[in-house]
Amino acid sequence: MYCTSCGTKNPAHAKFCAKCGNAQRPFDPQLAGYDLLRRLISGRPPFNPVEEWHPNAKKIPADFEVDVDIAVHAYQLFAFVEMAKDTYGLAISEKIRTHIFLLSSFDAKLESRLPTLFEAFRACIAIHDPDSPQWHPLDDPRTKLHISLAVSVMYPPNWPVERKAELLMPLAERLDTRRVWGEEIFGHELKVASHVADTFQWAESPGPFERQLQRQQNNPLFPATARTVSAHQVTGARIADLTQISDFMHCYKPFVQRGRSLSGNWPVKEASDFLKEAIDLSETCSVLGDYLAPEVNVLKTATKATQREILETTNDGALRDLWREYSAQAEVGALLQKLSTGLPPNCNVDDYTMRAVLSEDLQTIVNYAAICRFGGLAVNVRGRAEGIVAEAIQDGMASDAANAKLAAFLSGLDEDPSKKPSGIWSRFKGIVRR
Repeated sequence: MYCTSCGTKNPAHAKFCAKCGNAQRPFDPQLAGYDLLRRLISGRPPFNPVEEWHPNAKKIPADFEVDVDIAVHAYQLFAFVEMAKDTYGLAISEKIRTHIFLLSSFDAKLESRLPTLFEAFRACIAIHDPDSPQWHPLDDPRTKLHISLAVSVMYPPNWPVERKAELLMPLAERLDTRRVWGEEIFGHELKVASHVADTFQWAESPGPFERQLQRQQNNPLFPATARTVSAHQVTGARIADLTQISDFMHCYKPFVQRGRSLSGNWPVKEASDFLKEAIDLSETCSVLGDYLAPEVNVLKTATKATQREILETTNDGALRDLWREYSAQAEVGALLQKLSTGLPPNCNVDDYTMRAVLSEDLQTIVNYAAICRFGGLAVNVRGRAEGIVAEAIQDGMASDAANAKLAAFLSGLDEDPSKKPSGIWSRFKGIVRR
C-alpha cells in the first residue's frame, strides 16, 4: 500500500505511513462515492460555489442555476471517476460510478439526471474531433471540447432554443473551470493508489444513521441479531444521512444569505426570529454529526452576534436568560436525537435507545442519565441499564468496560446536588434550577 500523502510504500495493513506518519486507510469505492456526494451537498471543495474561487465567472440566469449546477457537478463527479480509473483501474472506477448512482437516490432529480449526463459526457468525449472545421475559429483545444460538452448537456433539458444559445458559452466556461478545479482537488487524493478494501469502511465522521450501525456492529450491548451489519444496511443508512444533510442545507444556505444581507439597527422582533432560527438550525446540524462542524461554527457565531445585537438594543437581561434557556434545551434535544436516530425498524425504541446510550463515551452516558433523572425516569431506566450491562458481560464484553459504563450511568441518576455539573447537563441544569 502506498501512502496517499507522500507516496511511500508501506505494508498492506499498516495504520500509519513509515515516512510521514499520516494515517493510512484502504480505499473503499462506496465510501469514495459517498464522500463525493456529501461534499457536493455541503459545498465542500471542489463543489464549493464558483464565486469563492473564480469571481470573474459569467453569471448563470437564476431560472437555470439548478439545472446548470447539476450538469457541472455531474461533470466533476465524472472527472473523479475518470481519474480513479487511471489510479485504480476500470473495475474500481466502475464500482465508484455505480455507488454514486445508487447513493444519489437521496435526490430524485439528481438521481434521474446523473446516468444521462455521464453517458452524454462519455459519448461527447469519444466522438469529439478537435480538427473538425467547426472549430477552426477557436485555438484552445480545451475550449473546443467544453463547448461540445455544453451542447450535449443542453440537448436533453426542455429549455427554449433561444435560451440554449444564450447559455452556451457561460455553461462551457463553467464546465471547463469546474473540471480544472476538480482535477486540482482530486489530483492530490488520487495521486497514488491505496490498498483497496475488501469490505466496507466506516466514514471518519458518520451521520446519525451510519453511526447507529457502527454502534451495533459486534457490540455485546446489542442483541446478537443486531450485531451483524451488512453492506446493504450501510448503503441505506448513508442514503438516509445524505437526505438529512440535503434537507438541512436547503434551510441553512438561505439563512446564511439572509444573514449576510442584514444591516444594523434591525427590529428586535426580526432579530429574535433570526436568533431562534439559528438555534433551531444548530440543533439540527449537531444531530447530523461532526462532518458539519463548519456549519455549526457559523451558526454559533450568528447566535452570539445576534444575541449581542439584541441586548445592546434592548438592554433587557430577561431576554438573555430566555435565549440561554432556549439554547440549553436545544443542546439537550440534539443529544437525545443523536442517540435515537437510525434505530432498527420495529425495535423497542426505549430499549435500543438505552443500548445506544451505553455504547457512547462516559460523559455522554452521564449526561443522558442526568436528563432521565430530571424527567422523572430514573426508576424506569435504572433496571434497564443494569439488565443490558449484565447481558453484555455474559455475551463476552469485558467486565471492567461494562461496569464503567454502568457506573457512569448510575452516577448521572444519583448525582450529588452539591457537585459541580459538567458538559451539556451543566448548562441545562443551570437554567432549570433558577
